[in-house]
Amino acid sequence: MNTPRRVLDSSFNATVFTFEIIAVFLLVFFCLVWKLIAVILKKNENKIFLTLGFVLATFISILVPIGLSAIGSRNPIHLMINPLIVIFNSFLLGYGASGQTPLAKGILGQPIVKGIPYLIGGQILGGLFGLLFFYIFFCLYKFVNKKNLEQNKTNELTFLSLFANKSNLSIGRFVVKESFFILLLMLLFPFIGMINTATYSSNHFQLHLAQLVVIGVIILISSFFNFFAFHLIFPIIEIIMQSIIYLKLDKEQRNKEKKNYLMQWTKLLIVILLTILIPIIIAFICIAIKIQTKAIISLS
Repeated sequence: MNTPRRVLDSSFNATVFTFEIIAVFLLVFFCLVWKLIAVILKKNENKIFLTLGFVLATFISILVPIGLSAIGSRNPIHLMINPLIVIFNSFLLGYGASGQTPLAKGILGQPIVKGIPYLIGGQILGGLFGLLFFYIFFCLYKFVNKKNLEQNKTNELTFLSLFANKSNLSIGRFVVKESFFILLLMLLFPFIGMINTATYSSNHFQLHLAQLVVIGVIILISSFFNFFAFHLIFPIIEIIMQSIIYLKLDKEQRNKEKKNYLMQWTKLLIVILLTILIPIIIAFICIAIKIQTKAIISLS
């Protein structure tokens, strides 16, 4: 069975690795396609339009791999998709026996880390494939619509211009923004998936819809703050594109932009740190509450 615990406790699971790649590939590709559509339709400042597209991309990234697993896997697939969820499950399931083991007190267990490298590695690889495929899609769009593009300003649109950095937040404000929204996401999203479907007469599809509503609300709120890194792959893609833009500058321009470029690397490191720390903190808070209430969770 490809349960979260077994997936995390395995050094490599080819089936799960493949489906994590597919899921994040779809997420990145459709998010970028929607961003392109927004630019073409001049709706790139329309917060509701952008949020709708990002939620639909998330919906596709969750449901399509689950559907494909019907023919691509002997056992059901429990996708994590996001490094935040991987790390959260690693600690919650690793210490999950705490408070529900007879005659044992305090914190029991240890984080399940064996599967983290291939899970997060697969997610990042899938995201990079999504970026590559989007580049091909963008070139195809420009090629097919060449005559129409010559008649309007869309012809001036370049691939790199889609990734132009428009944020002028200081490091301090960036940390506050990212911390708040990642914390909000982790306080709401994982627990919906833990709802007992038998007790509350629901099914997994309904849980996924509820998760999408939560994601949609959080992304919409964050749109007033220029969005946030709800997946680690997006700041990674951003730094890749910013590096290409930076290296294409002449020496004089490069010296002028060096400070801003280094700031982008600093922001990426901050997101990586928050992606690791916040899920761990939330998981330990859950364990502490569970010990006090003697609640029992599934450890599979």
